[in-house]
Amino acid sequence: MLTQLKNEVRGKFVSGQDDSKRFLPADSLKKMVTAEAVRSVLWEIGIREETELNRLTQSILKERQRLFLILVLMTYGGSVQREKLSSLRHQEWNVINDSSLPFRAFEKHFTLNTTDDAKPPTFEPKGWVDNDFMLFEKHQWCLLTPVFGSVDKFVHRLTDSYIMPYLEESPGPASSGFFSQVYRAEIHIAHIDARHIPGLSASASSGRDRIDVAIKKARDAKEFIEFFDKEAKNLERVQKFVSKHIIKPIAAYEKGTERCLLFPWADGGNLANYWEGQDENRREHRNVQWILGQIEGRHGDLKPENILWFTSDSGGGCLKIADMGLSTFHDSEANTKQRRNDNQLTNTPSGTFRYEPPEMDKDRTSKNPRSRQYDIWSMGCIMVELLVWLLYGSEAVKRFRNATPQFWERTSGTTKYYVSSYVNACLDMMNEYMLNLVRRRALVVDVSDEYKSSPSHREIASGLHARMVIIKKSPDACYDIPPALIYDDDRIDQRRKTHFRPDSEGGKLSPGVSTPAERQLKNSLDQTTISTSQEGPRIIVRSATDLSDTHLRPTTNKTQEGPTKLDDVWKAFPDNEFAKGLLRSPLWDALKHSFQSKTPELCLNCNAITSARLFKAHIDRNELEKSSRGCDLCRLLHDALGTQRDDLPILISLRQDGSVVGMSDGPNLLSIYADPDSGIFQGAQIGLPKLPDHGSQEQLLLLREWIRVCDSTHEACRRSNTRELRAKPVSPMPTRLVDLGSPLRLLMKSIDLNSLPETFRNAIQVTRGIEIQYLWIDSLCIIQDDEDDWEYEAAQMEQVFSLAYCTLGASSSKSSEEGFLCPRHPRPCVRLEPPGIGRLYVCQNIDNFNRDVDLGELNSRGWVLQERALSRRSIFYTETQVYWECGEGVHCETLARLKNARAAFLGDAKFPNSALEYYRDGRQMLVQDLYERYSKLAFTYSRDRPLAILGLQERLARAFNTQGAYGLFATYFARLLLWKRSGNQPMKRIEQRSGAHPCAPTWSWFSKVGAIEYLDLKFQEIDWATDDFENPLKPQQSLSTRGSDIGGAEVTLRGQARKLKPPDYGLKSSVILDELQDAHVNFNDLRCVVIGRDKARIAPGVIRYHTLIIRQLTEDIYERAGVASLSKEHVAGEGHWVTIQ
Repeated sequence: MLTQLKNEVRGKFVSGQDDSKRFLPADSLKKMVTAEAVRSVLWEIGIREETELNRLTQSILKERQRLFLILVLMTYGGSVQREKLSSLRHQEWNVINDSSLPFRAFEKHFTLNTTDDAKPPTFEPKGWVDNDFMLFEKHQWCLLTPVFGSVDKFVHRLTDSYIMPYLEESPGPASSGFFSQVYRAEIHIAHIDARHIPGLSASASSGRDRIDVAIKKARDAKEFIEFFDKEAKNLERVQKFVSKHIIKPIAAYEKGTERCLLFPWADGGNLANYWEGQDENRREHRNVQWILGQIEGRHGDLKPENILWFTSDSGGGCLKIADMGLSTFHDSEANTKQRRNDNQLTNTPSGTFRYEPPEMDKDRTSKNPRSRQYDIWSMGCIMVELLVWLLYGSEAVKRFRNATPQFWERTSGTTKYYVSSYVNACLDMMNEYMLNLVRRRALVVDVSDEYKSSPSHREIASGLHARMVIIKKSPDACYDIPPALIYDDDRIDQRRKTHFRPDSEGGKLSPGVSTPAERQLKNSLDQTTISTSQEGPRIIVRSATDLSDTHLRPTTNKTQEGPTKLDDVWKAFPDNEFAKGLLRSPLWDALKHSFQSKTPELCLNCNAITSARLFKAHIDRNELEKSSRGCDLCRLLHDALGTQRDDLPILISLRQDGSVVGMSDGPNLLSIYADPDSGIFQGAQIGLPKLPDHGSQEQLLLLREWIRVCDSTHEACRRSNTRELRAKPVSPMPTRLVDLGSPLRLLMKSIDLNSLPETFRNAIQVTRGIEIQYLWIDSLCIIQDDEDDWEYEAAQMEQVFSLAYCTLGASSSKSSEEGFLCPRHPRPCVRLEPPGIGRLYVCQNIDNFNRDVDLGELNSRGWVLQERALSRRSIFYTETQVYWECGEGVHCETLARLKNARAAFLGDAKFPNSALEYYRDGRQMLVQDLYERYSKLAFTYSRDRPLAILGLQERLARAFNTQGAYGLFATYFARLLLWKRSGNQPMKRIEQRSGAHPCAPTWSWFSKVGAIEYLDLKFQEIDWATDDFENPLKPQQSLSTRGSDIGGAEVTLRGQARKLKPPDYGLKSSVILDELQDAHVNFNDLRCVVIGRDKARIAPGVIRYHTLIIRQLTEDIYERAGVASLSKEHVAGEGHWVTIQ
């Protein structure tokens, strides 16, 4: 019986997502540990005295089921003589039960699990040897897989050894936020208690052995542990909250360093997905009834993306609110004023900017509690979008969103707020049944401190719910939506004029009455100067400015919750909408004649292709090499693999993502294009198998089409005359420009075109081809060897790039003599005609912006990072193709689109807007990322290092509403002061430039050559030692005085210099010195200035002091020598104030 039971237990094991880790499902435990089985096994091992047999049987059935099976599994080779079950008879086991698990083996004893922080108890089984301890610890984990969802236990604290009950988990996140990522997983049905969680109970009775769940994983458990604990605590309360429209959490758990939350999986996606999927059925009476019945609830971050659709619920499913974890729950009678007095704040994090009510604009930095009517405004916004969807469909919702960055606007210079004129115009046009509720009770600016229903204030939650019920049940309510309604932009614009206030600012504050400088700018050409580096040409194209009425066009605000560590993965998408526009243009007629018409030679396998999926999932390279000798398609794949690394395995795994074939977990290899003349099947990509010649009319037509589409449809790329451009007066014209008329002129001086380098001539050719009159080239438009002119032009850089019409990047040109309109290398291409699919063109994949631009020759130069970030849009000429980059992403000459979160920040037409939304409170991480990247770039003259980032620093300083100087910002001064050299390579001092700009101080990395990194300081876990140093920069300044310079004027850093003690190995190994000559420094001569200290909760008793290391020059004058994170015993208690140059 013992051997039989052991084999039965093993036979019930199931494999999780990791096949090497198997576990016994929880429901098998009770089925296998029966009274009959226990008695039989105990009898077999010699326990036959009735009293003892009954005692042990009852104790095993009651509280030792897992212990029993672990000891069964430990039986050596099924031999009764080598069993360990009889250990249960010994006295030391009497206090041991399943709650004592897991055991930890230490030499000849176990430590037991304990629920408190006391020292864990131990016990030593008699007669056990080392192998017994090892086997017990190994077998126990198979029976300790946790069961989630119990009302008695919400938070589980697990070690890394626990085997999780997930049968499958998605390889990548389904969604991402600043603090966390959400993954889809399938959990074994026996390991989730679904009885009290709506939606899961239905899934549990479906007959499947698994249930879909969502795992919300904290991005950095050490950094965000405080937020995880707070969210887990609040979610435990949500679990007991009764509402069918709130997603009930299943559990929270810590596993090693992971912090995870478990929720039911929303199989229908979110409300926005519902709108898209139900477009055709939206007008049906039952659907309108259903959606009205679903729109209820309360939440602090309401938006369609946070309302999830559970289709498994009966009656069409159920909409439920997500992300409740950081909301503080209050008693129903607790009003805003009372909670403010009690210091009981609503801790819901700021929701998506678009759905925030107007009071968030004026109270954004206040510690006052958030009004509970915040949610009513957000619900009103959703109702408006719901009405747009019901009447006009999901495409109209997208257009509505693009036109409304927010639902409110305010008058310039005041705090008077109004509902957006665009929103009001849409409400006028719709004029449907629910509009009175939205207009008069939800989208109301004024809120009540008493949280009472009032006709002059925004409605409270209970009042809004009651009115929704009345609307739904009213016998007069008619939900018949008229067919064929058109979302009429012209009509909206006409209606908008009746609501528009000339001095109002919509969402992101837009100007009212223009200043004299703005009126001058409106009638002038764009400012288009550029940096003066002598490393090679950088070209800016310009055209006449038209800023008329731009403040009437709302700009798109792309809010994106994201991590502090950027997603650096490139993703390719077909750009078929753009391509379809080309089908009607002369460009397509000119290009399609160049497509390959040759009939290919194919092997038997390739000749039998009947779908757009071309290759098997696994390819043997040896077989591929043989078939490539007589098959064009196999040769194309073979040659593409040959461009990869040399150590490829013989068996290659392939993936096909839509129209791209690539290596699994590896690079793209081939592109598949559909011929639109032979039909476009679903998922196909329209593309160009053969690219037009550089500088040809066909290529110039493509560039002009990119520009036309961007000018006419990309709200995010349009020029802004907001405060960002008004903060600093601009000249209507740069100092010098190349006029591309005939003859070619620089100001009033004619230029001989043939005397110019090839790259300059190419730039002139392209600029004329896209019908732009003026061009700026650094070495032509800046007086060479004139230090004063160089410094003056460099200081204009931020405004120059902001107002430039377009920037050309000669990425393929290593010098001004090479040019960039060189003859193309032909791209191999194979034409296929699978039956029922139409004509396909298979080519080598060349859509690689990271290789061609980011890692290209041009981008290794120090000046280029700033140029790209500050430009609204850029055209890059590379060796493989031309790329267009603007605020909507990267467009390829092949007609594909590329996206990358990290690169998108530099391509943002209004940098750093999207980056600041992405980073949210981690803005200092944005600065660190940019500066670390910049510090690795090369300069012909190292003294240019401070100047080549000045425009970027100026833009960031205005965005942060603070002062910036020497690579630091007042708001984040302490954190940014703690930089260090990157790697072991010592830094070198820069020979400072004489002139108008003061020398960079030694505590700024502007004064050194070499790559830098910042100390890894955990988020919100540092107490800044503001009593030990004086911040020389001003955290907040008025619009007229804030800004940036290399230094602007001399700024002085003062700090308390403390001795280092004692100068032992522990101290020396912690200090990172900047320069080579510091390697032999006498540590007794060094001092430190404490900049920050770890908070005690990180590691009590092990607090680190984060310090600036300095050395003496004169009596009270010091300079920076390096940086260090030190133990308390290495820092002297007393210090004296000194100046650090």
